[in-house]
Amino acid sequence: PCHCDKCYATRGRYVFDTVKNANARKTIIARNDIDWMVAAITAQIKAEHIRICRVHASGDFDSLEYIAAWKKIVADCSDTVFWTYTKNHVAEHSFDELPNINIVKSVIPGIGFNFGHCDYIIRAYKALKAIGKNVYICRCGIDKNQHCTNCTACSKNDFVLFIEHSTEYKAEKDPLFPVVKELIENQADPADRVAA
Repeated sequence: PCHCDKCYATRGRYVFDTVKNANARKTIIARNDIDWMVAAITAQIKAEHIRICRVHASGDFDSLEYIAAWKKIVADCSDTVFWTYTKNHVAEHSFDELPNINIVKSVIPGIGFNFGHCDYIIRAYKALKAIGKNVYICRCGIDKNQHCTNCTACSKNDFVLFIEHSTEYKAEKDPLFPVVKELIENQADPADRVAA
């Protein structure tokens, strides 16, 4: 609850009853029949030859059992690249031995959340770059055609930053928006990067 007030999953399509019900069903399965969940997800990934998979559209790793379940899925689907965000410090390093998953930190040590207004993004980007970190600012903040389905940045970068987009804050009206836009336009395209 302490992380939810500005989360994208508290608005938009996530407030529709159909989405709430689907997420509730998935949560019930994960908490009550985790072996079935592992088998079902693994079977779907293999049957559909899924090459890149986001672990959560919203939510996080909420138990050691759930982390272990996803470790099994990732290990069993070694031809698939997985990625996800987490605020769970245990989960951050639970997958270190698996080369086909990238865990993006939603809470960056010494900095804070991985999203914010333009001034915050500039400071976070410069701070991470200064210590040699692999960081990427999501293009969806400047390009409305950009979406997770046509990007691989989160599967290849240790840190991904997002310009906050909400009804209260309009990034394009922020006086620092041109600075962030220039940073975004000058960063390497994720398709040009080689996965770690």
